[in-house]
Parts: sequence; structure tokens; C-alpha cells
Amino acid sequence: MLSGIACRWLARSLLVLPCVLHVARTVERRAVCYAPGAVFMQLFFVQESVEHSVVITGEITGLQPGAHGLHVHSYGDLTNGCNSTKGHFNPMHKDHGGPEDRERHVGDLGNIKAEADGKARVYITDSMISLVGHHNIIGRAMVVHANPDDLGKGGTNESKTTGSAGPRLACCVIGFVSGSGWNSPDFRLLFTTFAFLIGVFYKRGV
Repeated sequence: MLSGIACRWLARSLLVLPCVLHVARTVERRAVCYAPGAVFMQLFFVQESVEHSVVITGEITGLQPGAHGLHVHSYGDLTNGCNSTKGHFNPMHKDHGGPEDRERHVGDLGNIKAEADGKARVYITDSMISLVGHHNIIGRAMVVHANPDDLGKGGTNESKTTGSAGPRLACCVIGFVSGSGWNSPDFRLLFTTFAFLIGVFYKRGV
């Protein structure tokens, strides 16, 4: 049997818990991905809260003019260059598709377009990827390919797995921005919020 004091603390904790979880869900998260080299890639990721899409901005240079497939791959392992990042991030085990398709890999971001100077300016908003939770892309790799992504419409097995996007030109590991404190979740913030709200209920005799 729980004592009266234990019951009161349990009740207070249950009252406070939804508020604490709300704080965790509304923490903004930022990440970066950087690949130096002949094909240079620098991308920034922002997710205002769990409910928001991820916005990707940045640039990729050193490309041939035209469209190039851009995907999140499963692993942030660069020990064998871009090959060790393995296939597209696909936790739902679906066929490859375009970013607007219901049938797609989580990591399917479609194409970016390089201009005549070989530079592609990236601005992507995607609701499938996330910086937290089951579709979290932190620690995974961004890969830019030599060819256009056919978005799974090519009618071949390769089209349904890779979009026939060809060789991997450059890759980088996605990581939280240095010094920004966007851990997932920020347990110090959650503990402080929890302690504050428990104190409020205690003073009010709840």
C-alpha cells in the first residue's frame, strides 16, 4: 500500500508529466552536414518542433549542370567512403519514390539542380524525415549522386531501390550543431521544468 505522501507525489507527477512532455516536443533542433572535396556539400537542418517539417538549406558545388539525386542513407559510416553508408534510410521497408509520394523511403529527397557553374542551392522542406524519433536522421548520411533520381518511375528493380541515380559523388554525416545544446531530449530542461511544476503544486496544496 502506498502512503498518503507517496500517493500525493504520484498524483502531482501525473499532473506535471504532460507539461514536461510538451516541453520536450517543442524544443527546436538544428543539425549540419559538411563534406569538403571536389564536390563540396554544406547543408543545414532545422526542425522547430516534433510537429514541424525539417527544413534543409545550403549548397553543393562541383557538380555537372543538371539534376542530381539527393538522399539520406542509412549509416553515417564513411570508413569506405560513401559506399559504407549503405542504402537509403528506409525503416518502413517501402519502395523508392519521390518526396511527394506516399510510397517512398524516408530518405528519398528527390533531386537538386546544379546550374551552369556547377552549384546547386538547396532548399527542401520534408515532413517524412525528422531530427528526433523513429525517422531521426541524426548520425545518418546525406549522399549526392551523379545522375538524376527517376523517383521510382523507371520501371526497373534499380529504379525501385535507388532511383537509378548512379554513382555517389559526395557524402557527409548529419550531426547536431556544435555547442547548441539540442540533445534529444534535453534532460536538464525537462528536470528543471518537472521540479518547478512540482513545487508550484506543492505550494498550492495539490
